[in-house]
Amino acid sequence: MKFGMSYFGNRFIDHARKDMEFLKEIGVSYVVHTFSERDMRFSKRTMKMIFDITHENGMEVWADPWAFGWVFGGEEFSAFLLENRDEWQVTNTGEYSPNACLRSMKFRNLMKEWIDTVKECGADVVLWDEPHFRIPKEDELGKVWTCRCEKCMTEFKAKYGFDMPTEMTEEVMEFRDNTIVEFLKELMDYAKSRGLRNAVCFLPLEGGIVSLRDVEKVVSLDSLDTVGSDPYWFSFERFTGMGRREFVEYWVKKIQKLAMKYGKDTHFWVQAFKVPAGREEELVDGVKQMMDLGVDNVAFWGYRACEPTSFILPDDPEKVWNTVVEIIRRFHS
Repeated sequence: MKFGMSYFGNRFIDHARKDMEFLKEIGVSYVVHTFSERDMRFSKRTMKMIFDITHENGMEVWADPWAFGWVFGGEEFSAFLLENRDEWQVTNTGEYSPNACLRSMKFRNLMKEWIDTVKECGADVVLWDEPHFRIPKEDELGKVWTCRCEKCMTEFKAKYGFDMPTEMTEEVMEFRDNTIVEFLKELMDYAKSRGLRNAVCFLPLEGGIVSLRDVEKVVSLDSLDTVGSDPYWFSFERFTGMGRREFVEYWVKKIQKLAMKYGKDTHFWVQAFKVPAGREEELVDGVKQMMDLGVDNVAFWGYRACEPTSFILPDDPEKVWNTVVEIIRRFHS
């Protein structure tokens, strides 16, 4: 089993060196380094040093555009949104939403600048983590959606020959899917041209309300190398209508089937944040289940049970982290 670990919340080089040495010692093969808009503006040299230390310890570097434009996963603010309100998504009710429109060329150009930056810093892989539209509040599900900005409405009418509806029609769903696919294709093609490998992690949600309705459209892209998902049962169990093991099996098999069809590698994430007290052993069972399903690449979010971010801290972070370390020591190969 190959293990990965997300790493964020520290930019002190001496601490990073000790952390990377420890991750290598327990059996981690690659580190997913979050690389936010703040990092790109203020910490390029620091990030290069941290990437170099990761490589010195024999581990791959995956770079994650953490919360860029608030269209990727992450607990971070976006300078792009502060400075470019005209590039925000717009809801079907006409309100601006603080998420970059995926059809914004200004945002796509920023993402290409980010790709250039992480390449120069020494990244091996880019992880396009949980690409999504605006995430609706629970009472807005099925009612409020994006994006219906001027760019999107103009391109919708050019494609379909009529004005973009305010309801979530079949044409709107298809257009939204194509928006994400075209966005990722442009960026992954560019990353590939810079000598980087591409990985995508899909949210374990269906129906197209938050992200893609049809993930196969992305999996089929030539520039994608690794496809994955994060079936975080602690976070999503109340939305799924499935038991924990059924939920994990469904998403593992779904991704594996598509990966096999298009010749892609796979990776799956295990949640080491917001773990309720008394449920820490479910992490062990979850990894064992994935192994039984033929999974050979598992990553944890994240290092030290996400200690720097109390918003997502487990009830017992020390117990969660010790459990994660035990899993990696026991099952890595």
